[in-house]
Amino acid sequence: MLADALKELMKKKSLRKITVQNITDQSKLNRQTFYYHFKDVYDLLGWIYKTGISSYINSDGSKDWQSLLVHTIKYARKNKSFVRNTIRSLRKEAVEKFLYPFVHDWMVLFFNDTCGNIMMRQSDKDFVLELYTFAFIGMGLEWIGQGMKEDEYYWIDKTQTMASLLLQLDSLYSVKRPAQYNFCLQAEKV
Repeated sequence: MLADALKELMKKKSLRKITVQNITDQSKLNRQTFYYHFKDVYDLLGWIYKTGISSYINSDGSKDWQSLLVHTIKYARKNKSFVRNTIRSLRKEAVEKFLYPFVHDWMVLFFNDTCGNIMMRQSDKDFVLELYTFAFIGMGLEWIGQGMKEDEYYWIDKTQTMASLLLQLDSLYSVKRPAQYNFCLQAEKV
């Protein structure tokens, strides 16, 4: 009820202008109930994203990167005003910090599925995952800010393009891979 109240209020006003009193009035619950569950409005917002979005995204039990991407985009588009208001109301660093674990976990699924056979040191793989995670967060925030015009198939296509680029880089690099790099790969496998 509290989550629904906040989402409804965010259709009309900025998160910064919404108070606990507004939420309890909208939900017809008292302030004590709110504070029993949440420390402030931002805590409720975090809970909505952690539980509500996760349950929506994982609703069909799919764990592959494409299904998760499709569900995420559909959720964002279905809750457009809520998502856009969230992004506008928080500092960019706060949004990135919040999105990072979800996007990183998704990126690991994507990488393992599409590029799992690439011979790469773990430190290099970690670097690529970090790079792609922050790139995807940035692109996602831009997509939200621009009105979420592109659909899930656009994003799947762009993500597959990223995989193709990684695979091409691997084939180019493997031709010129120094002997000591191959030794590092063998040492990491042990």
